[in-house]
Amino acid sequence: MRDKKLNILLLSGVNPYNDSGIWAYDIYNSLTQKGHSVLLLTQNHDNRFKPGIESISGKRKWNPKIKSLQGKWEWFTRLLTKKINFHLNKDNKRNPDFYMSILNDKMYHIPTEAIMSHITTKPDVIIYLFPHDFLDSRNLYELNYITNAPVFVIPVDMASFTGGCHYANDCENYKFKCGCCPGLYSSKIKDSTYKNLAYKKQYIQKANVHALGNTWTMSALKQSWLYHDKPCHYIDVVINDSHYRPGDKESANKQFSIPTDKKIIFFGASFLENKRKGLSYLIKALNQLYEELSEQERNEIGIAIAGNSSTGIDKLFRFEVFLLGHLSHLQLPYAYQMADVFTSPSIQDAGPMMVIQSMMCGTPVVAFEMGNAIDFIIDGKTGFKAPLYNTEAFKTGIHSILSKTEEEKEKMSTGCREIAMQKSSYDSFEQIFTSIYETVT
Repeated sequence: MRDKKLNILLLSGVNPYNDSGIWAYDIYNSLTQKGHSVLLLTQNHDNRFKPGIESISGKRKWNPKIKSLQGKWEWFTRLLTKKINFHLNKDNKRNPDFYMSILNDKMYHIPTEAIMSHITTKPDVIIYLFPHDFLDSRNLYELNYITNAPVFVIPVDMASFTGGCHYANDCENYKFKCGCCPGLYSSKIKDSTYKNLAYKKQYIQKANVHALGNTWTMSALKQSWLYHDKPCHYIDVVINDSHYRPGDKESANKQFSIPTDKKIIFFGASFLENKRKGLSYLIKALNQLYEELSEQERNEIGIAIAGNSSTGIDKLFRFEVFLLGHLSHLQLPYAYQMADVFTSPSIQDAGPMMVIQSMMCGTPVVAFEMGNAIDFIIDGKTGFKAPLYNTEAFKTGIHSILSKTEEEKEKMSTGCREIAMQKSSYDSFEQIFTSIYETVT
């Protein structure tokens, strides 16, 4: 069975060439390099797409491949509904801590005919991730019904199994039926999150749907009202192991004009002030560390920060700060290579992918016990995990890595690369995914 090559339909709402959407592109490459046939369907066209990667609507918003009147009507009503909902909801009050965005799953339904029009060979399996404005639970049910292929959903956050929030924080309503949503400041039992989750349940419960995720995600999935009775399988994020790899620290430093004699603490996020990314905890931990060091030790340490932020973030730290701005996929490996330690103070996160990218580059990580850190960080070998919100333990972990001898650093770097390769390389992802597929067919 392991020699069987699969026909795979990979669905992703995000451009596979941009930012976190590259995860879908890495899945595509991981599977195709082993001989599997993969069709990656995404939402919008990009001239960089190569054969095997297509957009649902071609090069325009209207899909010319839809033949039936029902399909044309569904496509038209989808576009109209999106416009109406945008204007109706744009002024609604939302709690920014919950990142409410997908409040009407039905609004993103695409005529399943539009998807099937791209398929020339019946798929053996369907993979779905990044549900951002792209398909809904009814699409998944219909695709499963038409093709008889199992559907594997990979939640990139919690939006796939909540009534609308990307992260639930301390709210446990997603374990029941949502409603009374703190993300909407709602006291109504049957608010829009209740209705949204009920709509998802209507189709997910009767489809052959499986969920894939890391330890943190699987724990949330198994407690959720939507997926508690669906099979969940452990798998890690796949990372391009030839792109993210160890490199020469001195050369990497020069890429960012950072002095080569500095011990660099690296932190990055798409939006640095995003509360769940834990910037305030990192500031507290590093400023505590600053107070405990001598003047000479302080001068040996620098902080490199990548991501979008408001001005003045460098003034919040006492160590010298190097602002790198937004880094492209091509630049990121150099940032990890020049760093002595990568820090991930996220307090709500299914990832981040940066934890694994850093380790793939041989750079140890200090993080709270959250997301990918739970599965990848082995204390003392690949970095250190700190109990959630414990800045004292976080600070101690960073100081421990910075204080290691060159020999100890080299050993830790080797351990990082080994663990990342075992769990997230192209080869390992393909092996783990096909093994999971075999168990369900």
